[in-house]
Amino acid sequence: MLDPYNRDVSYMRISVTDRCNLRCKYCINDDTEYIPRENVVSKEKIIEVVQTAVSCGFRKFRLTGGEPLVRPDILEIVSEIAVINGVEDFGMTTNGTLLKGKARDLKDAGLGRINIHLDTISAERFSRISCGGDINSVFEGIHEAQRVGFGSLKLNCVLSEWNTQEDKEAIKIYGKLHGIKPRFIRQMNLEAGEFWPVEGGEGGKCGSCNRIRMSCDGKIYPCLFSSQSYSLDEFGVEGAIHKAIAQKPKSGTMAIRDFNTLGG
Repeated sequence: MLDPYNRDVSYMRISVTDRCNLRCKYCINDDTEYIPRENVVSKEKIIEVVQTAVSCGFRKFRLTGGEPLVRPDILEIVSEIAVINGVEDFGMTTNGTLLKGKARDLKDAGLGRINIHLDTISAERFSRISCGGDINSVFEGIHEAQRVGFGSLKLNCVLSEWNTQEDKEAIKIYGKLHGIKPRFIRQMNLEAGEFWPVEGGEGGKCGSCNRIRMSCDGKIYPCLFSSQSYSLDEFGVEGAIHKAIAQKPKSGTMAIRDFNTLGG
């Protein structure tokens, strides 16, 4: 489907939860409030959204969070999306800490690609950034994902005040050694509308942006940097998708809302 600026919108990012097993300093703070569980979009609604999006011309889908692997029914969601006719590119973004025990099941369920957050390879800095996380669990998850056959892993590194140029260079070396492409994302400020193109990826390039997003409370957003959204309950799935595409801005500006409901 074409948006008002003639961009072919065919990619949907779907946040399946706002919860996470880490508390990274640039993402979650002491004031963060989670959505009541009864308000989190259901598995059935997620599948309906993907089916409807495919009928509208969408071909690429990515599950995000929060941390998608903390959702109890995530394997069911993956397996049901994977068999939908028309889904050509199907991935997930995860912090990797739970991946070791789920990589085989995700592969068998039909997930195609995985992006893994990794802001440093220093155990000490990782623990400090994530408020106690164990970096070894991420490395084990990466190695297991490769072992079971995920051949297109990517590393997502958020560049913030909590890591350094040394971390960036170390991640480049780690990626080269293990055959994994790193991408570097400068920390965004939604309220100020501050964002930059992703180094090593396509994100942040408004002129070619082909994505919309669904939040874990069932709203479709035309842009990460937009406070405007369309509720699935109010407009219906197809109506919300059409309205979001029709209102997709030429470029991101600012957004007053909780980032964690929508995913990165």
